[in-house]
Amino acid sequence: MTEPTTAVATPETFVPQVSKARLPTIAAPTNWTELMHFCESISKSDLVPKDFRDKPANLAIAISMGNECGLHWAQAIQSIAVINGRPSLWGDGALAVCMAHPDWEWLDENESTDTCGVTTIKRRGYEPQRYEFTLEMARTGGMLGKDTYKSHQKAMLQRRARARCMSATFADALKGIAFAEDVQQLPERDIGGGTAEATPTKARAVQEKLAERKAAKDPQPPKVETGTVIDGSTGEVMDADAIIKKLTEAKDAPELTAATDLARSIKDEAKKAEANAAYKASLKRIREAKA
Repeated sequence: MTEPTTAVATPETFVPQVSKARLPTIAAPTNWTELMHFCESISKSDLVPKDFRDKPANLAIAISMGNECGLHWAQAIQSIAVINGRPSLWGDGALAVCMAHPDWEWLDENESTDTCGVTTIKRRGYEPQRYEFTLEMARTGGMLGKDTYKSHQKAMLQRRARARCMSATFADALKGIAFAEDVQQLPERDIGGGTAEATPTKARAVQEKLAERKAAKDPQPPKVETGTVIDGSTGEVMDADAIIKKLTEAKDAPELTAATDLARSIKDEAKKAEANAAYKASLKRIREAKA
């Protein structure tokens, strides 16, 4: 009598069974109340980027901005970063938005070199758009001293070229959301104080030196009218109107930053609002000039 044998699976015959079952997709919130409850919950997770950790309101704004561009909430919190206080598209998030557009055709970056980033994008119905960002442009913008440019020069030049090209070719898809690479160059500051970071500037350092010299010559501090401040770069006593004029006439980022420091001294709410408007208008003008 033959004993029964037990079939043994060999490497050739064994086929692992992989379950195709998936967790159900988490439904996105349908109104602001649901969104806030949702953000209060996930903002406590260690997997959430630090800009949004324990900040459900910021997280809600990022998810809303991502939704406008067609990003799922999970993509939005990974692709939108807070740079100098402003939500901005980071990494390949912007590229994903553009490539998902029905008019997207192709992207070519083969012309790029170590000293020049080049991006060409073709949108259906339009001629290809070509943008470049050179090492000289980065030097003029004061970017070469940053660690990212020192260690990843070619990649950073490429990212700037790509950002400009995508912004020009698919502005409708990006909904005006800023690129992280651009926002890093011009700090967005709240003139009213609040949550703005008190970072020492060159103008403030000059102002302190002037004050030290005056104190050495005259123990009595200079008398200035209420509501005025001394411009540390010139020693000029300035009132709110003069500061607002300085904000309006700022030619570049350093001048705008120095004027912003002076504007923090404005106490009158109406003048403070006027200064904020002047700051935002100049910031927009400077950014457009750089584009």
